Amino acid sequence: MKKSIILASTSPFRQQLLSKIKLPFNCVSPEVDETPLINENAEQLVRRLAIAKAQAVSDHTKEALIIGGDQVAVIDGVIIGKPHNFDNAFKQLSAASGKIVTFYTGLCLLNNEKNSHQAIVELFNVHFRELTDTMITNYLHA
Repeated sequence: MKKSIILASTSPFRQQLLSKIKLPFNCVSPEVDETPLINENAEQLVRRLAIAKAQAVSDHTKEALIIGGDQVAVIDGVIIGKPHNFDNAFKQLSAASGKIVTFYTGLCLLNNEKNSHQAIVELFNVHFRELTDTMITNYLHA
């Protein structure tokens, strides 16, 4: 029997990225608490969340390959999560202005038929130019 591919995400960006491989897949929203654990660093956090998201979806499906992913940014040693609103997004972009921000991306591929998974974490640095309040506001309203 052919395994289905499930993306454990509702992120439009992740859906668009996965669609580039031209294989059919379904999206399922994973219910996962994304709160960092005490003393958990960014790499540990995104690895744990990528695995947890894939496992959360695995509980509701059979014979599938499930892709879970997560990403966080680190500014001045502080893990930055999803902003959830305009004010927080503005603060995060202001904090990133003129700095190097490190992004950690975690990816998990889970085979629920074999109850096995592989997970990786990749990081990359983004050099932000100086951003004015007007630039940030215009970007957030775009």
